[in-house]
Amino acid sequence: MLPLPKVCPYQAKSEGWRNEKGAQQMERSVLEKELNRVGVKLNGWLPVLQCEKCRTRWEPFIVPAGSAAPTVRFDYWKCPSRCNDAFDVSDEVKRALPKYMVINDVPGMIFSDDDIPEFERYVRSMEATEIPNRGLTT
Repeated sequence: MLPLPKVCPYQAKSEGWRNEKGAQQMERSVLEKELNRVGVKLNGWLPVLQCEKCRTRWEPFIVPAGSAAPTVRFDYWKCPSRCNDAFDVSDEVKRALPKYMVINDVPGMIFSDDDIPEFERYVRSMEATEIPNRGLTT
C-alpha cells in the first residue's frame, strides 16, 4: 500500500464545510452540469475553469496579500471576458465554494469531502507514470 499523501497544511479535511463562509458541499457531477448550463467547464481536477464561448481559462482562486492560503472568488464561475454575465447559477452552486488542495505538489480543486479520495487516486495514478531520473550524465 502506498504511503498517505502529503496534504497542503492549510487544506485540512473538514467535517462539513458549511461553517466556512457559508459554503456547502456539492456533488461534483451535479455541479459540473450546473456550470455547463452557464457555459463553464471544469478541467478535470485542475484548479482552472474554462469558458465554452471564448475558450478563456481562469483560476477561481486568489492569494490575498499576507496570506499563504488561496481563497476562492465568490463569483468563481463568471468568465473574465464577461461571456456569461447574463446567466446566473443556482443558490446551491453559489454556496458550494471549491477548495484548493495540494497533494504531493499536485494542485486540485474539490467541492466536497467525497472528492478527496478520487483526487488522491488521480494523484497516485500520476506517480505510476513518472519516469525516474536515472542518473543522467553530462
